[in-house]
Amino acid sequence: TGVHPAGARVLLSFDDAFSSNFQIAAQILDPLGIKALFFVNPELLDLEPSAQRSAIARYIFDGKIEADALPAEMRLMSWDEVRSLRDRGHEIGCHGMSHRRLSALTDTELDREVLGAAALLAERLGHSSKWYAYAFGDIGSISTKALKLIAERFSVCRSGVRGENGSQTTGMALRADSIDLFRSAGLRNLAITGGLDWRYRSARAQLDHLALSVRA
Repeated sequence: TGVHPAGARVLLSFDDAFSSNFQIAAQILDPLGIKALFFVNPELLDLEPSAQRSAIARYIFDGKIEADALPAEMRLMSWDEVRSLRDRGHEIGCHGMSHRRLSALTDTELDREVLGAAALLAERLGHSSKWYAYAFGDIGSISTKALKLIAERFSVCRSGVRGENGSQTTGMALRADSIDLFRSAGLRNLAITGGLDWRYRSARAQLDHLALSVRA
């Protein structure tokens, strides 16, 4: 966590538990005393390396890339690395059992992706987490049923819908601005300063509506 130059509080979060996240924490965040939030998919972390690459391609990249096309050094963190982050003061959150699109799942699959993931993450860490971030993050990847299920086990749900969080933002409808390091510096600055927020006005309204239905 930290403070934006404009005075707003900032929470850094990292999705998918790639090993590069662990390196960023060790080499950049920790020396600066910055704590962050890392969302993991417990079932994917349990896989053997040979099966993990196929799962990364299928679930995290949504089948849009072949496993053989992934960089050779790409891997997920080990549970020891995740626990090391936790022990150094970082927060660990749940990103679903295996990074599946919640809005496309059957009731049985949804229970496993949310409640099963909560249980497995608690087993691996030795404690439960209050944080959930649903896979893909867009408004089309969440539903009322899914958000209600998340609210049963988690007190905070982070989306990928752009926008500023304020006093009226509920815990089940947190916004997030993603930063693509492969885009130009100008576009990254535009995202950070809220220049793209207008494009997500409708999505924010829908997300707020879903969150209200969970509270009702």
